[in-house]
Amino acid sequence: MNKRILNEVTFKKSSLNKKVLAKTFKDYGVVLIKNFFNQSSLDKFINEANHFLLEPMVNGNFGFFKVDHPKKFVDPFQMSLNSKLFCLNEELIDIVEHLMNSKCILSEATIKFDKSTAYEYFGPHNDYVEGTKRSKYFDKTVSKSMINSILAIGGVLYLHDCKEGSFYYLSKSHKFKADKGQLLNKYPKEVIYELEKGRVKLDGAKGDLVLFDDRGFHGPSQPSKKDRLVLLLDWFNEKSWKGKFQMRPFTILSNEIDKFSKKQTRVMGVGSKSMENLPEYHIYSKFRKKKKFTFSLIKKIIEYSFYGDHITKNIKNFFKS
Repeated sequence: MNKRILNEVTFKKSSLNKKVLAKTFKDYGVVLIKNFFNQSSLDKFINEANHFLLEPMVNGNFGFFKVDHPKKFVDPFQMSLNSKLFCLNEELIDIVEHLMNSKCILSEATIKFDKSTAYEYFGPHNDYVEGTKRSKYFDKTVSKSMINSILAIGGVLYLHDCKEGSFYYLSKSHKFKADKGQLLNKYPKEVIYELEKGRVKLDGAKGDLVLFDDRGFHGPSQPSKKDRLVLLLDWFNEKSWKGKFQMRPFTILSNEIDKFSKKQTRVMGVGSKSMENLPEYHIYSKFRKKKKFTFSLIKKIIEYSFYGDHITKNIKNFFKS
């Protein structure tokens, strides 16, 4: 862990200077803001997230999505109104828009549980290089001119004190002209060595918030001896994308619409174009695609789970006749 860089990119919310924050973000590509959210709102959000993590989302039951052994996802926009408002915190929106010098659209929001493992299952990567195309359903490709600006800002909110499995970032790698794709291990050893000099592991307490430039290499620290629970957020830069885009739309109930401010309504993506066909979004589709036999078996179990009731009612009906 590079303690010098960690100290330089860490800010206390109580004495936050947006001008210094923006310069640090521009220089390093990452900042850590201590104790960002109100403790009461944070605890309510965590309690609801933990409740959703108890059961899988099966046959209409609200809960988590499991995509592999270590990870579970919960969609916070399928949780309560308070949790949706939590993700659309206006003070946070103001900071993000200040850092990118543009209006933003919330592109993704996911609660992510990472189980402790003795192996690395998600190596260093970035989200954008020249030529990146986020979805086969969306025809916009990241151009040479686009990659020179902040395309998106990612956020990691720690939902418990986190030293094991905490987020890391290769500082200043957002300035690196990545030309061999989004995975760091695809680059020459000497390039990896130089980029790794900037690695900073952003240990945090519950409520600490990491913001980072998506163009830089990053990931969760692994292997890890402890489980991790975070809220992941990502905002698109309207100016860089030359329009209102997001990866996927969010679930807002009809009786909630009037509870959001004009700014929150804009940032949640009203009037924007989705890059992904919702049924193909990764947390919804990965299990079906990767575990075809298991998925088929579960389908059959669900389909025939009430068959016994059906037989019983037919028998009763027969003897009534």
